[in-house]
Amino acid sequence: MTLDRSRVGMDNQMAIEASELKEMVKAVRNVNLGLGTYNRNLGEAEISQRKNMRRSLVTARPILSGQIISRDDVAFKRPGDGIQIEEISLILGKRAQRDLDADVIIQLTDFSAS
Repeated sequence: MTLDRSRVGMDNQMAIEASELKEMVKAVRNVNLGLGTYNRNLGEAEISQRKNMRRSLVTARPILSGQIISRDDVAFKRPGDGIQIEEISLILGKRAQRDLDADVIIQLTDFSAS
């Protein structure tokens, strides 16, 4: 930085002056604001659509009572009012308590602990 670019000196001609530095700092701050924050703030419209847009665990094929559930037995489909995708471990390895048709939203009550 220099106070006067017209003064003789080794770096003065290519240095930034105070007014230019002020503008550069302002531009950098604007970019920083434009990047936003890590926190996600959902609007009312997004919140109301969350259930419709998320996916739930559904049966990928018919499941028989007593069958132990594997990853191949489940699929992920809308709406998101059942077990969420990230909760898949809650049912893998569990035994079906009843027969389930294909393409049915899976509930925790459909399975036993082992």
